[in-house]
Amino acid sequence: MLSQVESRLAPKYEELLGCLDDGELIGTARLVELIDCLIAFIASLVVRHPKWLGPERKKASTLIPFLFEKETLTVSDLETLEVMGLKDDLPAIVEMAIMDAALFSTDERAPLMQIVDILKPMNVTYFAAPDNCEFIATSFPLHAEWMSTSDADPVAVYFPLSSQFAVAFRSCEPTGGKLVWPLVAEQVDSLNRCLVGGSDLNDLVFGTNGSYLASIISATAQHGNQ
Repeated sequence: MLSQVESRLAPKYEELLGCLDDGELIGTARLVELIDCLIAFIASLVVRHPKWLGPERKKASTLIPFLFEKETLTVSDLETLEVMGLKDDLPAIVEMAIMDAALFSTDERAPLMQIVDILKPMNVTYFAAPDNCEFIATSFPLHAEWMSTSDADPVAVYFPLSSQFAVAFRSCEPTGGKLVWPLVAEQVDSLNRCLVGGSDLNDLVFGTNGSYLASIISATAQHGNQ
């Protein structure tokens, strides 16, 4: 289902990249709609982050007694599960239901929509890489930052849109009149290292220059060991 959601958003994503490439973003009413679609896409990634999914998954063990108490799960339901050979898998079934709600529900109380609500008020900045550099991608192509480990809501989210463009959502004052900020190679390197080293979910790294990818991976590892 995640792939279906992302495939529906893909045309909007491509349109946004086209606008960035043509420099036709500022002052267009279409920009608002495109940013909303981008937010929905990024929220679908943030909600998969262990920092968000972990607490949701833990709810399964505490929710089962609640289901019995409120008679949401009846004896008849248990008998049906037993016939289907699933009675012993009840915690896993409840966890799957929780994950489904977390990842796909558009209810305003669902984690996915909570992330959308967090991102919408943030300031959006697009970055452009210089000709001699590129934004790389990873298997979890998103870097989120929290003010402290105890905070639930991220204060910044970075996402590489393509090898040429990236976007950042930040809880800070606007940086000025520019919507697209050209970066120098060192700044792109720094963002790439943050992305590679920012999540244990990253087991693959993607880019067009193999030696550059190797240098970023090596630099990220060295920084992590310091």
